[in-house]
Amino acid sequence: MIKFDIVVVPPGGGEVEFSASTKGPRIPQVGEYV
Repeated sequence: MIKFDIVVVPPGGGEVEFSASTKGPRIPQVGEYV
């Protein structure tokens, strides 16, 4: 398992709206649902 952080920002950039640490078999790619 790989530990990684999920960081959510609004479309177009800006301030971080949400972040969370989690584990998974691989790091998610851009556009994938987690």
